[in-house]
Amino acid sequence: QRPPFQYRYLFEGEIYRGTAFRVTGGLRQALDRYRPGDRIPVHLDPAQPDRALIQPGLVASDRWQLGLAGVLMLIALWLTGRQFSS
Repeated sequence: QRPPFQYRYLFEGEIYRGTAFRVTGGLRQALDRYRPGDRIPVHLDPAQPDRALIQPGLVASDRWQLGLAGVLMLIALWLTGRQFSS
């Protein structure tokens, strides 16, 4: 099955294909924002140029998950501290 979103990029004379994207609104926003034939920035790992991503960074759901992880960590630290002080 063909991915719903794909792009090609050139790195050091070699053409690669990618499908990973990171847009706040998900696939629908990516399809609305980028049209076939558009030139778009692609971010890649120079050590592994086959690993690329459009618009890297955090989206709203990432921030929420990080916040929840932080709260859970604080609760765990608090509970650990209570155990040792008893």
